[in-house]
Parts: sequence; C-alpha cells; structure tokens
Amino acid sequence: MLGRNLTVKYKLLSNFSRDNRLVINDEKTHLLVMGNRKHNLLRNNVVLDTGSVLVKPSETEKLLGINVNQSLGWKQHILGCKNSITTSLARRLGVLKQTTVNASFKSRLLLANAYFMSIIQYTIIVWGGSEKFLIRAVQVIQNKAARYVTKKSWYTPYKDLAPTVWLDEHKAAYILPNCCTNMESSKK
Repeated sequence: MLGRNLTVKYKLLSNFSRDNRLVINDEKTHLLVMGNRKHNLLRNNVVLDTGSVLVKPSETEKLLGINVNQSLGWKQHILGCKNSITTSLARRLGVLKQTTVNASFKSRLLLANAYFMSIIQYTIIVWGGSEKFLIRAVQVIQNKAARYVTKKSWYTPYKDLAPTVWLDEHKAAYILPNCCTNMESSKK
C-alpha cells in the first residue's frame, strides 16, 4: 500500500519536474522509511518504482552530512560508522595535538574552533537530545581537545578546564571562545 502511494507521488513529481525542464536522477534516488520497531516488518515490504529502478529502503542515509537512521536514533551518526562524529573528531585531535607544541594559546583556540568545534556545532541541534552514553562519547573527545588547547594536565578534572565543558551533561553546547575568554584575559 505505502509502496504504491510512494510510486504514484513519485510519478507526479517526476512529471512536474519534466514539464519544468528539471531532471530527477532515478539512480541517485534513495528511500528511508522511518518508524519505530513495530514497523520493521512493514518497512521491508515498501518499494518505490521510479520507472527505471526499484528503490528499496535503506537503514541509514546521509543527508547534509548527517547520518539519518530509519529509527530516528543517532547512534549511527555519533558512534556507528567510519564517518561518525567521534571518528572524525578523533582524527582531528592529532592535528590539534601537533599544534600544542609551538602554537600560542590564541592559535590553538582558533584551530580548535575552526577544525574541531565546527563539527560538533553543525549538528548538535539534531542529535543533542540523544541518549547520555552518546553525548558522553562526544564529550570525552571534546575534553581531550580542551586539554590540548589549555595545555592542562590529563589529570585535570573536566570541570576545571577553564569553565570548559564545551558539551555538558545537560546536552548544551558551550562555544570554545566563550569558555576560554577568561583564561586569555587572565594571561595578560
């Protein structure tokens, strides 16, 4: 039933596009059927017929850099794959670590904001309400970055990192420049 409705709507969209000299690439068309666990059996029966391709639903699709899962959970986006947030941030930590040796505090702060915090800030509005263990995974990597920027010891509790818990237990993002402004003014 859902598959037939989707096919009819797709044909309408395709005809409208063709009439307005637009093209829909059937080969690049993806289908993501969202719902809870009770919809798992129904999800596999849905097929979209584009006329040239039968599109079957996938479990996860990347949309504007965000891995959207059929269950609307964010584990896949934060932990689940080679392009997850935690994997990407861990790779970027190496660059931040190398700059701590010679760069000034201001340079380290600039690099952390541009190269590191931008990833978190871009999508936190979407996954910020995730389960606590997912938030914690990002927070652990974020705390490592804060230690590289501030050059504080690994034994420094995260609450003492300048008020630098960039991502706290309450799932709110604190932007790095605001956190470290007090440190910068106290160094003068």
